[in-house]
Amino acid sequence: MRVLLLLSLLALLMGVFIISLIETEPGYVLIAIGGYTIESSVWFAIAVLILVLLIFYASLRLLRKLAVSHGSFKLWLEFRGSKRSAKLVNDGIINWIEGNWEKSRNVFLKSAKHSETPLLNYLMAARASYKLGENERVFEYLQAAEKSDGNAGIAIELTQAEMRLEAGQYEQALATLVRARRNAERHPYVLELLCKAYLGVKDWSSLLKLVEEVKKYKIFSPQKLIHIEQSIYLGVLQLRLDSGDPVNELSSRWGKIPMNIRAEIPLIHQYIVLLINNSAYARAEDLLFSTLRQKWDASLVKLVPFIEEGDVKRRFKILKEWLPEKENDGDLLFCLGKLATNLDLFDEAREFFLKSLSINPSPEACMELGNLSALLGDSEESLRYFRKGMRLGEKISRKLALL
Repeated sequence: MRVLLLLSLLALLMGVFIISLIETEPGYVLIAIGGYTIESSVWFAIAVLILVLLIFYASLRLLRKLAVSHGSFKLWLEFRGSKRSAKLVNDGIINWIEGNWEKSRNVFLKSAKHSETPLLNYLMAARASYKLGENERVFEYLQAAEKSDGNAGIAIELTQAEMRLEAGQYEQALATLVRARRNAERHPYVLELLCKAYLGVKDWSSLLKLVEEVKKYKIFSPQKLIHIEQSIYLGVLQLRLDSGDPVNELSSRWGKIPMNIRAEIPLIHQYIVLLINNSAYARAEDLLFSTLRQKWDASLVKLVPFIEEGDVKRRFKILKEWLPEKENDGDLLFCLGKLATNLDLFDEAREFFLKSLSINPSPEACMELGNLSALLGDSEESLRYFRKGMRLGEKISRKLALL
């Protein structure tokens, strides 16, 4: 408080001094410009100079503030546009998920101009147009995506490949993926799509080579990898047998399959089918029953009646030994009915077929009962089972059509 009072007193004294100085010593200033002269006291000239300086300073501050405000306004506009673009992208994704392809495409295109990631917009617009069957627009949007980001070549090629794979155009997808395969370590998804393309064209030898790389980069889960390898070796087994000894050629192919894959039921089933088709019944029977003892499988049981040579009684006896623990297995009962029919055990066969039909109603069981009834001279019952089998077949066909 005392300091403030002291300062006020000093200011007052200074003011009195300046006023007295102005009155006693006004001074004189003369400014001549061309034919004009300006006369003034020194103190007035000093006051005008100070005022001009203050106005100049204030003008500079104002211009600076305006410049800052313009930048802020521009940033605000950009932020507002970016925020709106992000909302449109979100709307586009929602419409994509819901299957509104046309609306999704329009939204992605609308937001592309203000988006920080126009590449994504154009790629999604291309996908939406693909769903709409607009092939020309797909090409147009992919070109726009490439122009928006020169480093996105692989992303664009992968998008093309995915769309072609989805359409079942495996050869075209394969050509695109071969071009895209520049750095497998950096882009392992290329390898994943290549697997799908090779599976589509059934190029088993190329797939076998590719699987080793796939294992290296751990692209697939162990279960998925086994499934792919199964598909490959199933394809290898089904290749045409060109040698003069097809059974030995088939056995050679089987021996080259890794043990862990060879233990899978689909592979075993296919191999047994091929052995039966090539009349290698003994080999088929040995593998079939040795597998069933380790791992019961209905698809293998169904193959037993197709073994045309060898001891039918022995096979019938072996299967009956499993009956106490699998009395409700419709496939086993049906198979026993087929073998009993081959052995002319018609009453026993009829009993097996009826039990199988009650557990697992199937057109096949009805057909067998119809044939058996006809064989026994009961044409009326035979006709009834045939009709029932036809109705079951139609019912199954309708269910499959709904899937």
